Amino acid sequence: MSRLLLLDIFRGLAVVLMVIVDAPPDFNVIYPILKHAEWAGITIADLAFPFFVFAMGMSTALLKSFNLRKIIIRVILLFALGVIFNIFPSLLNHFMFEAEIADNIRVLGVLQRLALTYFFGVISCHMLKSNKNITAAAFILLLLSSLNAHIYLPTGTFDMNENINRALDMAILGSAHMYQHHDFIFDPENLYGTINSISSMLFGCIACRLITSSDFSNDESRALSLFGIVLLIVGGLWSYFDIISKPLWTAPYVLITSGIAYLVLAIFNWLINKFHTAERIFQPLAAFGLNPLFFYIVTNFTLMFLWTYKFEDVPLYLWTWQNTIQGFINPTFSAALFSVLWCLLWLPLAEILYKRKIIIKV
Repeated sequence: MSRLLLLDIFRGLAVVLMVIVDAPPDFNVIYPILKHAEWAGITIADLAFPFFVFAMGMSTALLKSFNLRKIIIRVILLFALGVIFNIFPSLLNHFMFEAEIADNIRVLGVLQRLALTYFFGVISCHMLKSNKNITAAAFILLLLSSLNAHIYLPTGTFDMNENINRALDMAILGSAHMYQHHDFIFDPENLYGTINSISSMLFGCIACRLITSSDFSNDESRALSLFGIVLLIVGGLWSYFDIISKPLWTAPYVLITSGIAYLVLAIFNWLINKFHTAERIFQPLAAFGLNPLFFYIVTNFTLMFLWTYKFEDVPLYLWTWQNTIQGFINPTFSAALFSVLWCLLWLPLAEILYKRKIIIKV
């Protein structure tokens, strides 16, 4: 088995999860497990982003050379695309309906979090060299982040309205440039959470180093499983002190999602080595995984357009669902099915790029 294939399959799983999670035609009727936990807890939806960051760490381990100039350019490009991503709906409304362009532009977002995480993560992996040092750095970042959160607010450390993540964003960005949902000002891709997301990336880097190690030959799945189980146990114990929260990207959240990522890699590796047909079954995931950022960006930009453009006074995306499969079995099932079909709609393009080995770098 090509060791790069395992990376492509995992990256493909991450981007497919992200695309499906963003695609429900009605967020009020989707299955709870496909909906992000409001504040504390974890669902399948909450695995998508950390899996993506983890996969980014795996890719970093395969870098043949360290070019700071290229890294900075990529970081700036990703961050700029993220800001454009935030402005795009306002621009669409302006050109389609002559609405005023919003001046309270949100600064942070998914791509911005990826940009900042990538910058510090790739430098850390390059400088620390050994797996022991990278592992130590990941845990030190988690520990420092947790300690600072408790020091900032000893009582009610992870309160929704009072926490170090929100305070830092309010001080640096201001409320006008943060995510606002139902009058609650809090950015889920906050600056402080980036500290722990770097740890997620470092754990991904270690995973790929384990896989590509010369010692990683006969007990691949066992080694991955062991590392994953250790992270899950530590994360579970840590959750007695810190909550498991995606919006805050807490230490237990990092450890548990990274532990699950290791176990998923172990399962993929075992299946591919055990069954000859597994490689072909997972090939569509590998197709998406060859260009993960491209598919995340293009699907979301397309979704923005389909949600903005209206047909019969209804957003085209919603109208399509209502006039196709909304009544199939029940609204909840049909909404989930529609999200999956939306993802599958992009599979032919993914297959073309995969078969022709075309990589669209972002």
